[in-house]
Amino acid sequence: MKKLVIVGCGYLANIIADAYLNGLLPLYDIVGVYSRTGSKTTRLAEKIKSGGRECLAATSLDELLALKPDILVETANPAAMKELAVKTLENGTSIVTLSIGALADDALLEKIKSAANANGSKVYIASGATGGFDVLRT
Repeated sequence: MKKLVIVGCGYLANIIADAYLNGLLPLYDIVGVYSRTGSKTTRLAEKIKSGGRECLAATSLDELLALKPDILVETANPAAMKELAVKTLENGTSIVTLSIGALADDALLEKIKSAANANGSKVYIASGATGGFDVLRT
C-alpha cells in the first residue's frame, strides 16, 4: 500500500475521501489530512476513521510529512501549492496538484523541478478531481 495524504479539506478532498472509503483507491491508504482550518481537518479525518481506517488530523505540514507519505494530494489553492511544493518534494513525497496556476511562476517551477529531480519525487498535474483519480489509479 502506498501512503497518501491530503492538503486542503474542503469539497474536493471529501470527494477523494468518499472514493477511498468506497474502495476506489485500493492501492492507497489515506494516512493523514491537513488544512489551515482545524475544524475541516478534524471532520475529514473523522470521516475517514468512520470507515475503520487510521487517519491523522495534522496540525501542520511538517506533521503531515513526518508520516513519510508516498503521495500528497493538494486540493487547497495555488497559494498552498506554492508553500508546500518544494518542502514536500524534498521529503521524497510526490504531489498530485489541482492548483496548476501555481506552476505559472517560472522561478517556483524551476525550484520544483530541481527538488523533484534531486529527491526522486514527481509532480502530477490533474485538472479536477476526476483527473486526480486517474493519476492515482496508474
